[in-house]
Amino acid sequence: MTLTSLNLGHNQIGTKGAQYLSDGLKDNTAIQRIYLEDNKIGEDGTLYIAEWIKSNKVLTAISLGNNQIGSRGAKYLSDALQDNMVICHIFLEDNEIGDEGAQFLAEALRNKTTLVSLQLANNQIGAKGAQYLSNILQNNVRLTKLDLRDNNIGDQGALCIANALQDNMTLTTMNLSFNGISAATADQLYVLFQNKLELVLFDLKGNDGCDDVAIAASFQIRNNKKIVELDLCSNNIGDQGAKYIAHALQNNTTLKTLILNSNPSVLREALERAVIIRHDKNMKTFSMWTKRMGYRGAKYISFGLRDNTTLTELDLSDCDIGEQGTKYLADALNNNKTVTFLELQNNQIDNEGAQYLTYALETNKVLTSLRLDENHIEDQGAQYLAHALETNRTLTKLNLQKNQIGDQGLKHFVNMLENNMNLKYLELNNNKISDWEAVSAIINTRTNQNYADVFNLNYCGIGDNIIELMTSVFRKTNVIVD
Repeated sequence: MTLTSLNLGHNQIGTKGAQYLSDGLKDNTAIQRIYLEDNKIGEDGTLYIAEWIKSNKVLTAISLGNNQIGSRGAKYLSDALQDNMVICHIFLEDNEIGDEGAQFLAEALRNKTTLVSLQLANNQIGAKGAQYLSNILQNNVRLTKLDLRDNNIGDQGALCIANALQDNMTLTTMNLSFNGISAATADQLYVLFQNKLELVLFDLKGNDGCDDVAIAASFQIRNNKKIVELDLCSNNIGDQGAKYIAHALQNNTTLKTLILNSNPSVLREALERAVIIRHDKNMKTFSMWTKRMGYRGAKYISFGLRDNTTLTELDLSDCDIGEQGTKYLADALNNNKTVTFLELQNNQIDNEGAQYLTYALETNKVLTSLRLDENHIEDQGAQYLAHALETNRTLTKLNLQKNQIGDQGLKHFVNMLENNMNLKYLELNNNKISDWEAVSAIINTRTNQNYADVFNLNYCGIGDNIIELMTSVFRKTNVIVD
């Protein structure tokens, strides 16, 4: 039997042992993998090992972690690897090789296109050393694992590494934890690695200020096609971290449970609920009332609506989603075939938000009830909604209480009601309309299939607007106005 792998790790063989080992293996040309980590080999012992490596042309993996080889040992090893064209895995963690040692390795490995794993954790490598290493990575398209944790490469070094890896599409594991990387640079790394569809483990922990757990989770969610549950509770994930996770969720179709309890982000509940909405095939109704949600929370909920085919009632009252959040929901409603009831009371959607909803009403054929109380909608917003209802024949209830709609806005609804006989309930009380009670009564009478033959409005103090509305409402009926 031919010996192809030798593991003597954790044996404290020292320099002398390394010499004996080198002598004993000098005629062995079959060993492909050798593991000598934690053996106190030192710089001189590395020289002996390097001499043996020179004579071995089939070596694919070498592990010399925690052997105090220093920069001089890195030089010996680099010289030995010059003629090796098959080396795939190099493990040199905990060796204090520094920037100079990184430079030696970079020179030896520059043209090695076979490198798959490079482990250089805790080696006192700074930004300059990272720059040297980036020269290796630029030409290497097979690297799957890179570990540079517990060095001090900083922002500059991290960006050098990231830019060098732009053409690499095989990277699965990247560890830059405890490297003095700022939150701003962490965000840049996140953007730069968006094309890394195989990257599932990206570790940035110990870099102050960045949402390292959220960044790591985002790559797991997006690229790990088997993940179905992820528990991230108590990880200090803020709103920026929630943004990373939300972005990843857009392209994930397998995650069914996301737990974000005890994190400071105001968006955590919206993210959890978005995952539930997407995958819970039994869910019929959904409600969420929290001022903390905001427009981004509405965005996340809208992601879930895209794939949900069972939800019929959605209530996001008092969630402060604003105009932008309304846009996200309106976009989702354009293609939704099940939601019939939508409540957005007290969300500061204003006229612009009302306009976004009109786009949805023009295409949506299932929504029957829409509640928009207390949303600062004015005459312009009323015009948008009235215009949409000229062609929409499915909405039967529209609640616009406590807005800022005046008599001009009422006129837009008057014109719409001449052609729309499907709207059965239009609530306009507590707006700036002078005769809203009469308006409500007229609409209820018009849409009630059992309306009275005589409609009495004596002593109501109605104005010209109401007379106009009455004329259009009862034009095609037999109702007598007294």
